Amino acid sequence: MKKTLLLVVVIMASFLTTFSQILSIAPDYASLSFPAAEFSDAAAYIQNNSSVERTIKWVRYADTEPAGWYTTVCDDNNCYSPGTSSMTVKIAANAQGLLKLNVFANDVVGTGSYHINAYDISDSANANVILTVDVVTNPTGISDVNTEVVSIYPNPAKDVLYMNLDASKKINSIDIHNVVGQKIKTVNLQEGVKSVAIPVSDLKKGIYFVRIFSNGKEVATKTFSKD
Repeated sequence: MKKTLLLVVVIMASFLTTFSQILSIAPDYASLSFPAAEFSDAAAYIQNNSSVERTIKWVRYADTEPAGWYTTVCDDNNCYSPGTSSMTVKIAANAQGLLKLNVFANDVVGTGSYHINAYDISDSANANVILTVDVVTNPTGISDVNTEVVSIYPNPAKDVLYMNLDASKKINSIDIHNVVGQKIKTVNLQEGVKSVAIPVSDLKKGIYFVRIFSNGKEVATKTFSKD
């Protein structure tokens, strides 16, 4: 009788352990530290350990966040705008799915804390994971340089992004990157130009980075939203 009970307990324990690991995430924690004029991200992967495809819903929470900061989330489907705080994504059986938090400090020094809950919409009690991200931004002189070097408008932009440049900085090229770091386009300029209009109607809605160069050296970084 004792052996039978012990066997039942072992089987149940094994079942519960396996069941509780329908979803896993790695890493489940990230600590970011970067200059306030820049941005950073924390990437993790959700593992579907089951034999069936699962529809996962993620929800982003800002536990503490300085005024002026904003975040975006990327999954296997897309990188979303700051206003999108939840979305669903399918993860195939025994496969992984990306979950990434992008943090934009906008020259604001401070500390923040975030977490993203991700769970199976059909079994949230037993299939769920959490990514926690702590953030510290540090003072930097880049913010002052950015103000002097370039201003951009409108933000968000729809068809054209206008830029006013400091001619004394001898800016000769501008790159536009998406939130995952891919270069979307490059604009070459003649040194001394004080303003430029960049067509952006071909870009998808979302967040983009403008990197400004003088003789191959990056002198400023700006962000803008495409409407």
